[in-house]
Amino acid sequence: MRIIRVATIGVLLITAGSARLKGGQMPGTEQGQTLDPMKIPQTEGIDAKLRDQQDRQLRAARQKRMVADTDRLAVLITDLKAHVNSSTINSLPVDMIKKADEIEKLARDLKKQLKG
Repeated sequence: MRIIRVATIGVLLITAGSARLKGGQMPGTEQGQTLDPMKIPQTEGIDAKLRDQQDRQLRAARQKRMVADTDRLAVLITDLKAHVNSSTINSLPVDMIKKADEIEKLARDLKKQLKG
């Protein structure tokens, strides 16, 4: 326990020492000046705005993707319905099976997108 405490203090001292510039000057200060917190640029507000903007863009892109997927799903279902209506009782074209598989895959992907 004591070794961990000594190691922690050593790391803190090394870190504090490496933050100093030549002549014992802290970054952002001139000789004999103290660090003024008002002169430090505030990035928290900028970061939050940037994150909000990115979130909005991601949500908009997700919405466009979902609309495109549902449109594609509607087209596939309509095509499959037309094939089934025009087919006979004894025939089961390979195209219909492929369309059904594609519809199933697209429906699963859309469900995953909706869940989040």
